[in-house]
Amino acid sequence: IEGNDWGEDYTGTTRIRGRGNSTWGMPKKPYRLKLDESTSILGLLPEKDWVLLANYIDPTLMLNSVAFKIGQLLQLQYTNNAIPVDLTINNKYIGSYVLTEQVELSSSRVNIDKKDGVLLELDLNYDEDFKFYSNHYRLPVMIKDPDITSDSQFQKIKNDFHQLEDSVKSIYFPNNEYDKLIDIESLAKYFVVYNLTHNMEINHPKSTYIYKDKNGKYFMGPIWDFDWAFDY
Repeated sequence: IEGNDWGEDYTGTTRIRGRGNSTWGMPKKPYRLKLDESTSILGLLPEKDWVLLANYIDPTLMLNSVAFKIGQLLQLQYTNNAIPVDLTINNKYIGSYVLTEQVELSSSRVNIDKKDGVLLELDLNYDEDFKFYSNHYRLPVMIKDPDITSDSQFQKIKNDFHQLEDSVKSIYFPNNEYDKLIDIESLAKYFVVYNLTHNMEINHPKSTYIYKDKNGKYFMGPIWDFDWAFDY
């Protein structure tokens, strides 16, 4: 990787695989990288897992980048960075991509307790090993992190989410202290980003992340997937 103005050059080995759902079926493929060791790439914090977004359906090649910038300006915690790169594989030029962080629990990503913190993704693709539909709104909830090691761990994560949904569904909402279960500021900032970018993915939902630290509230984010946004 030649850094140019973004940071120092990087030379190392990685595993690479395809990623994405609908985007993987397009001619220009998105990829996920897994380095052999945690490393800073182009000035970003060291980590093993990275993503190359293809932006195939985005004629500007900027929609994800603009959305991430809005999130950063709003100080929406754990918003990704976006670095434009030219990708070459096996000496063949593949095209213009965006390098960004993998959404995951990590000290340099979503920095909450890696054992008892929880990162959930609401997505109709519903393709994780541990997943459930919520009781009231039938939301497709997938557990991205942590790795599930027991049924009791899985049940606790489900129960916590159902408690949040119960409070929203309650006839006493919003006067029932539901805000003790979810951070209202992060929710407001999240909606600001999605309204400014006219991203309708939360209506399906798709690529909608929500996280919760040990014994804490839920927070919305990180924001993700804006190549279908901007009324596109």
